[in-house]
Amino acid sequence: MNPSEAQNPDVPAISPAFIPFSMIAKGIRSNPSFDAVGQVFLWKNPVKSGLFFGIGTFFVFLITIGEYTTLTLVSYLLLSLMSVCFVFSTFQTWKTGKNPLVEPSNTIVLEISPTELKSSVGSLTNLIQGFQLLIYNILTASPWELSFTALALLGFFFLLGNIIPGTVIMYTGFLFLLTFPKFYEEKHADVDAAVIKVLNHLRAFSNTLVSKLPFKRKPINN
Repeated sequence: MNPSEAQNPDVPAISPAFIPFSMIAKGIRSNPSFDAVGQVFLWKNPVKSGLFFGIGTFFVFLITIGEYTTLTLVSYLLLSLMSVCFVFSTFQTWKTGKNPLVEPSNTIVLEISPTELKSSVGSLTNLIQGFQLLIYNILTASPWELSFTALALLGFFFLLGNIIPGTVIMYTGFLFLLTFPKFYEEKHADVDAAVIKVLNHLRAFSNTLVSKLPFKRKPINN
């Protein structure tokens, strides 16, 4: 989302300090694996998305109801995978004389085209610069509404963590990842407009608050 390029003329543009969000989004979209990941989170492949949802739900179920720790559960899953591969490869080797899971070393070649490498580096650069600029803006209160929002979110998560178990928060985040991207893809214009309006209300509130401070910091402009 690039708020400065909002198409709705009735919605004022937000501060340039929110450019890091655009940089982060650009970094994610330019990643070569974006399309593959998008098939899951955007439900372009319902089978993969449903399988991912089922595995995630079963994982949380074992942690909460089964009382497994995350480390123990991951260890069990890896041991199960190793056991299945061992039994399968042993049976196929006994039956056919060849191990289907073993490939000659000269056929295993990792090839990365210059285009993919350039795209990956560019994506990583945008992500790092975007997060770096975002953290800088928050720590320097540029603008104030961004820092206020960060403080409010930190306070909210602090209170939430004392009330709701971590596994519930984790599963809620998991469900959010499987629902919001699809919702945003279909309603991105409405979501962008709502976010811009909220940020502008925060700017107006912060300007009012700043104007009452003793050092009279200059109000925030677009």
